[in-house]
Amino acid sequence: MPSAAALSHGIFRVAFERALDDVAESISAIARAVTTTNAAIETPGANDDPTTTTCADALRSWTRFRARYANHTRAEDEVLFPTIATRIDNVTNSYEFEHEAEEWLFAEVTTTLELCARMGARDESDDDASTSVRKAARIAHATRTTLKAHLQKESEHVVPLVERAFDRREQGEMVWRFVSALGGDLGSVERVKTIREMLEWAAMTSDDETVDALERELGNAADGDAAAALRRAFKGTERDAALKVPILRALFTAGQEKTEEETGQEGASGRVETHEPARKRRRQAAGTSGTTTESEVQKMLPIDHIFQFHGALRNELARLEHDILAISSTGTAAEDGRLVRMIDARFVFLRGVYEAHSKSEDDIVFPALEAKSALHNVSHAYTLDHQQEATLIATVVELIAEMRSSVMGETGSKKGFREGLVSDIQQACVAMRVSLETHVAKEESELWPLFEKHFSFEEQEKIVGKIIGRTGAEVLRSMLMWVRGSMNDDQREGMISSVRHATQNTRFAQWMNTWYSGKDIEPAGDDWVKDGEVKTDAIEDAAKDGMQQVHAFLSTRKGEQNLDKETFRPGWEDIFRMNQIQLEDAVRAVNRDDTIEPTKKAYLIQNLLASRWIVGNQLQAQKDKSGGGDSAPSTICEPVEAGAVRKDGCRHYERRCQIVAPCCNQAFTCRFCHDDASDHTVNRYAVKEMICTECSTRQPVNDKCVNCSTVMAKYHCRVCNLFDNSSVAIYHCPFCNVCRRGKGLGVDFFHCMNCNACVSLQHGKHECSERGMDSECPVCKEFLADSETPVKELPCGHLMHATCFATYTRHYYTCPLCRKSLGDFSVYFRMLDAILADESDDGTPESVRDKTQRVLCNDCGKESDAKFHFVYHACAHCRSYNTRVLTY
Repeated sequence: MPSAAALSHGIFRVAFERALDDVAESISAIARAVTTTNAAIETPGANDDPTTTTCADALRSWTRFRARYANHTRAEDEVLFPTIATRIDNVTNSYEFEHEAEEWLFAEVTTTLELCARMGARDESDDDASTSVRKAARIAHATRTTLKAHLQKESEHVVPLVERAFDRREQGEMVWRFVSALGGDLGSVERVKTIREMLEWAAMTSDDETVDALERELGNAADGDAAAALRRAFKGTERDAALKVPILRALFTAGQEKTEEETGQEGASGRVETHEPARKRRRQAAGTSGTTTESEVQKMLPIDHIFQFHGALRNELARLEHDILAISSTGTAAEDGRLVRMIDARFVFLRGVYEAHSKSEDDIVFPALEAKSALHNVSHAYTLDHQQEATLIATVVELIAEMRSSVMGETGSKKGFREGLVSDIQQACVAMRVSLETHVAKEESELWPLFEKHFSFEEQEKIVGKIIGRTGAEVLRSMLMWVRGSMNDDQREGMISSVRHATQNTRFAQWMNTWYSGKDIEPAGDDWVKDGEVKTDAIEDAAKDGMQQVHAFLSTRKGEQNLDKETFRPGWEDIFRMNQIQLEDAVRAVNRDDTIEPTKKAYLIQNLLASRWIVGNQLQAQKDKSGGGDSAPSTICEPVEAGAVRKDGCRHYERRCQIVAPCCNQAFTCRFCHDDASDHTVNRYAVKEMICTECSTRQPVNDKCVNCSTVMAKYHCRVCNLFDNSSVAIYHCPFCNVCRRGKGLGVDFFHCMNCNACVSLQHGKHECSERGMDSECPVCKEFLADSETPVKELPCGHLMHATCFATYTRHYYTCPLCRKSLGDFSVYFRMLDAILADESDDGTPESVRDKTQRVLCNDCGKESDAKFHFVYHACAHCRSYNTRVLTY
C-alpha cells in the first residue's frame, strides 16, 4: 500500500501537471491564432478586443497557478527538504536549486503575458503583440517541460528514499507539517483559507480511492504534534468548513479532539516550527564566507576544464535557438532551406558532443563522486536529468528531420512546413535549452565545489584522464576546438596545459601538434636522420669530405666494365636504395681492394656504413636553410607500370594506392611492405605523397585521387596516413597516436593513461601496469607500442603479444616477468594433490622422508613450509604449486 509521502506527492503532481497543461495550451492557442491570422486584434481601440481579453484570462489563470505552486515549493523548502536532510545526505540541494530556476521561468512567463495584455490595451501593433504571445508560449512550454521533469524526478528519486528512511507514522507527521506550511506566513484567517483552497483544488483532479488512502494514512498520524497544532488553527466556522475538505477532514477523526491545553505549548497560532530553506542558508553563507584572495580565484584545477564545457554549451544553445527563431512559419522563404541545413548540421554536432559529455559524467564522474563516503546519493538526480534531456533531444531530432524533409519537395520545388511545425520546434528548442542550462547550472553550483573539497589534484587529474581516455580522436578534437572558442587566451592555454599534463605518459602531445599548432609531429623511433644531429662546422666538413671520398669510390666501381653485369653497383644516388646486405657487400668490396692503403680503407668503410645517416643530415640541413623542410621531395620515383602492383593492396591492407616513403623516396603499398624490403623503418607520420594504383598519378596524400577520383579506401587516417578498405573496424587512438583495430574509444576500448595502452572494455576490471606498452614483449622482445600484432593483457597486468601468449602457454603457465599464474589453475593443482597423495612413502629415502622445505608462493607472495619433494611444493596458504624453494 502506498505511503503518505507517495500519496501526497502523487496527488499534488497530478494537479499541477493538469493545471499547467491547461494554461500552457491556452497560451499556445493564442499564439497559433495570432500567427495564423496576424490580426488577433481585429479592431484596434475597441474595448471588447478578443485578444486583450484572452491574454488577460491567460494571465489570470497563470497567476493563480503560480501562487499555488509557490505555496507548494515553499512548504517543501521549509519542511520536507530539511526533514529529509536529517537522515539522507546529498539529496535535496539539487531540487532546491531547481525551485530557484522555476521561479525565474514563472517570472518570465508573467512578464511576457503582462506585456502582451498591455500592448493590446494600448492598441499597439499586431506584430509586437504577436511576438510577445509567441514568446510567452515558448517559455510556458519550457516551464511545463521543466516542472514535469522536476516532479517526475521527485517521484522516482526522493519519494523512494523517504519511504526507506522514515516509517509510515513519521511520513504522516511529515505530511501534516507540510500541509500546515502551505499557508505560508499569512495571518490566521488567510492561512487556513489558503490551506483549505489548496487541498480542495488538489483533490479535485485525483480519484476518490487515492484521496481516501491518503486520509487513512494521515488519520493514523492525527494524534501527533503537527496535526494537533494544525487543528487549533481551525476553530468555529473554519472547523466546520474543514470537515468538508478532502484530506483535511482526516484531521478531525474520532478521538482527535484535543484541546490546546492537552497538546502542549506549541502556541495559540497553531504554527509548527519550520526550517529556513537550505538554499537561503547557502546564499547567506556565500555572502558571509569572507573574502577570496586573487590567487584562489585564479587557481585552476584539472576538473575545472571539464566544467568549462558548460560555457561552450550555453553559447551553442543560444546560437541554435537564434537560428530556429529566424525560420519563417511557412518554410517557403528564400533563406529557409539554408537555415534548415545549418540547423541540422549544428544540432547533429551539439547532440554528439553533449551525449559524449553526459556519458562521461554517468560512467566516470558520478561513480567517482558516489565512491566517496560523504557524497552518497549526490549524483542520482543528475543521472535522471540526463535521461530526461535525452528525451527532449530526441524530440528536437524528430522535428528537425520533419522540417528537413518538408523544406524541399520531391521534385526540388518548395514544399513548405505543416501548420504549427515551426512553433513546435521553437517550443521544443526552448524547453531543451532551459533544461540543459538548468542542469549545468546545478552542476556548477553543487558538484563543482565538491571536487575541490573532496578530491586531490592527482585524483582530479586521474578522472580527467579517464574521461578523455574514452573519447575518440575526432570527437576529442571537435570538442577541444569547440570549447576553446568560448575561452580567452589564458583559459585556452590553461585547458590545453591541463590536458597535456593528464596525458603526459602518452603520445597525446604528438597527436595534438598535428592539428592544434599546425606543426607536423617530430619523427620518433625511426632509423633515418632527425634534426639537430650535426652540431658544428668541423663535423659538417668532415662528413662532407668523407662522403665525397665514398662517392668517388662508388662511382669508380660503377664505371668498371670487368665486373659481373648482374652485380648490384651502387652509386651516389643509390645510397638510400641499398639494403643491409648490399651495403655489407660494398664494405667487403672496399676491404678486398688492395689498391687502397689501410688507413684510407678504414676511413672509407666507416663513412660508407654511416652514409645514409650523414647524407640524411645534409639533406635535412639544406631543406631547413631553404625554408622547405616540410615540402615534398623534388625527385620522384620511377613511373608505376600497369599491372606492376596489386590494385587491391597487399597482404597487410586492402587499398587502391601506394605510399611514397620519404626516407628512400620509393613507392610501397604500405609501411610494412617497406620495412620488410628495407633495412630501416618508415616514419608513418612523415609520408606526404601517394600513388594511385588505378591511374598511377603521384599526388599528395588524400582519401580520393585528384585525377580519376577513385576513393583510396573506406578508412583513411590523416595522421598515420593509413588506408584500409576491408571490413575490419579501425580507430585512431590520440594517446597511442596510432590506428588500432576496434570500434573506438568509449565503444569497445579505452586508453589507460597510466599503462599508456588501449584496453578492451569487455575484459572486466583492468589491472594497471604503469607505461606497460612502453616495453618489449617478454617473449619475442619486439616493442609493443609499435607492434602490429594484437597485445594481450595478462592477469598480473603485464602485456604480451597474443600470438606469443598462445605459443608460450603450451609449455609454461606462469608470467615470464613476475612468475604469477596466467589463469585459474586450481583444477591442475588439485590434480597434483591427488597424484602426491597416491605416492607411497616407501619410495622416498628415509633421510628426507620427514623433512620439510621453506617455499615462497609466486601467487600469494607468502612463505610457508612444504613437505619435501623433488619437484612439487604446495603453498600452505593458497594451495598453489607455483612456488620456489628457499631452503632445503
